[in-house]
Amino acid sequence: MTKNEQQQVDLASQLAANGYRDQALRALSFVHRSTRRSATQAAALALVIELQLADRATMFNGCLAHVDDVPAVRS
Repeated sequence: MTKNEQQQVDLASQLAANGYRDQALRALSFVHRSTRRSATQAAALALVIELQLADRATMFNGCLAHVDDVPAVRS
């Protein structure tokens, strides 16, 4: 994990601890979307579960996303 990615993970942990769950998930989705290493992506997903943010997360086009940021599916 790069220094920037680690900073975002630390920020997400702090945000979640202070009750800003939506912003924490968006920070983790940034890490998941921008990294090139599958190990870092797996670490971001593991942190989503550890911080109990899975109820607000979804996968969209292979990337972690906040449920409010995903466009509605039209039928």
